[in-house]
Amino acid sequence: MSYSKKVLSALSAIILCLALTAKTSSAAPIQALIVTGQSNHNWRISTPVVKQILEQTNLFHVDIAISPGENADGYTMDDFKPNFAAYDVVVLNYVGDLWSEQIRKAFVDYVSNGGGVVAFHSACNAFPQWKEYNTILGLGGWGGRDERWGPYIRWRGGKVIRDYTPGQGGTHPSKHVIEIVTRAPEHPVMKGLPRMWLHARDGFNIRMRGPAKNLTVLATAYSDVVNDGGTGENEPMIFTINYGKGRVFHTLMGHAKSNSRSLECVGFITTFQRGAEWAATGKVTQKIPKDFPTATEVRRWRYFREPKQNPNTAGPTVQFEKISSSVREKTGPVEIGVTLSAACEKTVSVLCRVTDGTADDDEDYAFKPTTVVFPPNTTTRKVAINLKADNEHEAPETIVLQLQQPDGATLGARTQHTLTIDDNYAKRHYLHHCR
Repeated sequence: MSYSKKVLSALSAIILCLALTAKTSSAAPIQALIVTGQSNHNWRISTPVVKQILEQTNLFHVDIAISPGENADGYTMDDFKPNFAAYDVVVLNYVGDLWSEQIRKAFVDYVSNGGGVVAFHSACNAFPQWKEYNTILGLGGWGGRDERWGPYIRWRGGKVIRDYTPGQGGTHPSKHVIEIVTRAPEHPVMKGLPRMWLHARDGFNIRMRGPAKNLTVLATAYSDVVNDGGTGENEPMIFTINYGKGRVFHTLMGHAKSNSRSLECVGFITTFQRGAEWAATGKVTQKIPKDFPTATEVRRWRYFREPKQNPNTAGPTVQFEKISSSVREKTGPVEIGVTLSAACEKTVSVLCRVTDGTADDDEDYAFKPTTVVFPPNTTTRKVAINLKADNEHEAPETIVLQLQQPDGATLGARTQHTLTIDDNYAKRHYLHHCR
């Protein structure tokens, strides 16, 4: 090969490498939604920390859906309609009022069809009356749960044992530093982690019981009877569930009431980050940090920064003016109102995109994802959808808009708007016969 050909070959290789690098770096972030707003733990402390943990990886974009509850401003649970289908993974940090039947069905459909779920610590306390939720999470506690909900899960003799002994589901031993033992070293979440490592002082969950279908125990912790008032069993701490096409990552660590110390442990953070990526994509690309805990030393996350704002003080809320509207079929723009709950001195923005509906985005309307910008001291903006009329007789069609990725605000209750387009055929037919 001549010198010039060698140079050209090397340049081609460099260009190809740069192209592949650009492609990798421009990969779309994993869309994550934290569902919170009510809890028997302090969701105002834990939610911003969990958001920070995920976004620190540069893999995730995180939205927060805050349910009505305290300071609900007249909203009810019927107004709470997170659009699970718009996200790759849903993080559950919620214990509170039962979701509406519509949203419960949407959540089950989301997981069944391949949606990822991360169940975080107290999420296992929620919805004891909702059978499918208990199946999706695998194990739960409190809320009156007992042997009717399913067996205890124990790790004995190197395998999972289903213990049907009667008794309540869910208790806390005394808070202490926890020795975590990896039980599934080849699972993508656990691969490369030490066999044994120390997790920060935590009030972890024990005596968990439930359907435990398609459950894989990733890690356990011994619950000491004498010193901790525990069970004398190796209790599951991290596990996964397969539900339909969906993947569920469930961690029982992360007790946060007065502070977030247990959430600042490198072991908790690493498994949480990796578990969220696995739930969303089925694989893990993240490396094990060099400062991962050892069998003798707890490690605090060196990148942790105390969040400046928590969810209920992080600026105003942004949402649609209404959850639905209708219009006669026509050619031209239709405007949908988006509101900010309070004027700000800084610019606020939110992404609006179509996520569902029966209308065809080529034949019936034109709309591209749009960033709605609120200049300083502005509280109302409009989103325009350009409709396209035709002469065909057809049933009413819908366009479902979704707000995501707020900057300078948090999402309110009305994050979704359904626009119904009514056909003009009946009106034209009536006018024709009146002539």
